[in-house]
Amino acid sequence: TWDGAKDFSEGLAAVQKGEKWGFIDTEGNPVIETKYDGAFSFSQGLAAVRQGGRWGFIDQTGKTVIPFLYQSVQSFSEDRAVYQQGLYYGYIDKEGNKITDALYSEASPYREGIACVRQDSAYGFLDKEGNLLTEIQYGESSKPSEGLVAVFSDAGKESLKTGFLDLTGKEVLAPTWYDVKDFSEGLCAVQDEAFTTPWGFIDKTGKKVIEGDWDFVESFSNGRAVVHDKNGYRFIDKTGAVISQTYAKAYSFTESGYARVAKAEGTGWDFGFIDENGTE
Repeated sequence: TWDGAKDFSEGLAAVQKGEKWGFIDTEGNPVIETKYDGAFSFSQGLAAVRQGGRWGFIDQTGKTVIPFLYQSVQSFSEDRAVYQQGLYYGYIDKEGNKITDALYSEASPYREGIACVRQDSAYGFLDKEGNLLTEIQYGESSKPSEGLVAVFSDAGKESLKTGFLDLTGKEVLAPTWYDVKDFSEGLCAVQDEAFTTPWGFIDKTGKKVIEGDWDFVESFSNGRAVVHDKNGYRFIDKTGAVISQTYAKAYSFTESGYARVAKAEGTGWDFGFIDENGTE
């Protein structure tokens, strides 16, 4: 009965009727009138909605909590939301107070108490009050994971290497690696040199604890990681031991304790699931 819909979040789903958006509950009952020109899902009790060409935020009763002032916004994360004014971005709190002016060419949602921002071609980090934790000097960064955030060495350098900062902005692992993924379950996938070198895993001290001949890896999930070499995809445990047969495709384990895998079957795929022991 709806022309568009988004996933349920915090008990409500954004739905579209014609050109307008509103919200329904899990029983399908309309709870917020379809009168907005755009809508994001609820996050931290508020949803971004657009009216009259500007974005603001409503609560779950449909009350406007933050006025329609902004060219664009992102959903709230850790009590902060990104807003846009002109060509630049800043942050507001859940009462609509500015945490920072619109100073940044790019702004990421807060995660683990910090946010990554860009000015010109360099990146740096803010604390929850909008204060700079670091100089805006890095070539690029990732989102924080398990208390650490990956940063490329200073912007402008010809050869970028990746290291890690802690959540205070202090460098804890010097720029050493060509490429990295996020820390997960205490380990991080790293590639030492160019993209032709194999991947391995380090711990939070920077020690290489798992080595292999893999051209692709995923982060650990449920104590298992997907790895790929010339033969196909397999799973390893945290000792580096292979715990599954080889597959044409493989996907990380989910919270259910199962992972989706596929074998080539004629011109298509034969999908199935394995448990954490590698049993189909």
